[in-house]
Amino acid sequence: NGFEQAFLLKLKVTNPNKIRLPISGLQYQVRLNGFDLFSGNATNLPDMNAFSDTYIELPVSANLISASAVLATLLVSDHPKINYQLNANFDLTGVLPDFRVQEKGVVDIER
Repeated sequence: NGFEQAFLLKLKVTNPNKIRLPISGLQYQVRLNGFDLFSGNATNLPDMNAFSDTYIELPVSANLISASAVLATLLVSDHPKINYQLNANFDLTGVLPDFRVQEKGVVDIER
C-alpha cells in the first residue's frame, strides 16, 4: 500500500508477575482520535522474565492517511487533545492463557 510507512519500534516492556511469560506472538493496534494509526504483529519474541524489563522490537505499519487526519484535527482545534487507545493480544506458549491489554487515555497538548 502506498499510503503506509513501515518501521521497527523498540520497546521496553515490564513483566510485574512472579512467573516468566513465554511469548509466541503479539498483535496490536493503536488508535489516535478515533483513527487507526499503527498496527502490526510479531513472532519470535523473547521471553519476559519474572519481575524484569525486556526489550522487544516490533514491526509497525503506520497509516499515513490516518496520520494526516489526526494532524488536521489537532491543527484546527483551539484545545487540541489526543485520545489514544492501545489494543494488544499476547499469545503465550505452553499452558499459560493468552491475555489482552486495552489502554485508553487523553493527552492534552498545550499551544
